[in-house]
Amino acid sequence: MPLDESQIVRFSRQILLRAVGGRGQEALVSARVRVTGAGEAIATACAYSAAGGSSVEALAPVRGFPIAPHRPLSGEMGAIPDARFQSPDVPLPDTAQLDETVVVIADGGLVAAPAQSCTSCVLKNVSALRSPPARDDGAATSQSSGLPPPVDLIGALAALAHQRIVLGLERELRRIEVAADGSLQSLPALRCEAHR
Repeated sequence: MPLDESQIVRFSRQILLRAVGGRGQEALVSARVRVTGAGEAIATACAYSAAGGSSVEALAPVRGFPIAPHRPLSGEMGAIPDARFQSPDVPLPDTAQLDETVVVIADGGLVAAPAQSCTSCVLKNVSALRSPPARDDGAATSQSSGLPPPVDLIGALAALAHQRIVLGLERELRRIEVAADGSLQSLPALRCEAHR
């Protein structure tokens, strides 16, 4: 769908990026994300995705999501989304391959899986996501700084992972975790027995 003049003005900085351009921005505006789950990182991913032009539909209110939490997907309500942001406790589809891009977002990291990824491989990576270390009072922190894990950064990276998949810049399963020192690290994706 071509961009109208107001969208060209709104997204002009993104359009100037070589990796995005006009066609890439059209793809981002056409992208639809359904949110199943809650948490600060998911709220941040929703905000960044919506700000980048993608339609975001939260099936339930997402606390902290500053943009209309029930913004419907483009076109017909209930249309199949291109992607889904979800928390690790939400089950993945019971299929051999994913029909849509899925970004599983947790406080300790994320797993970004493009459509057609092996569901067993995705589950193996989600299971491997570690929780961030906890403080004495039970709250999660990074061990070196004593600060909470960077959930806003995880949410921003989740939105970026989705956008990279939409733009065709990322085609592989990816796992990013919060390290013990509070930094983020991209880890090799784990593979199920059938894909080793």
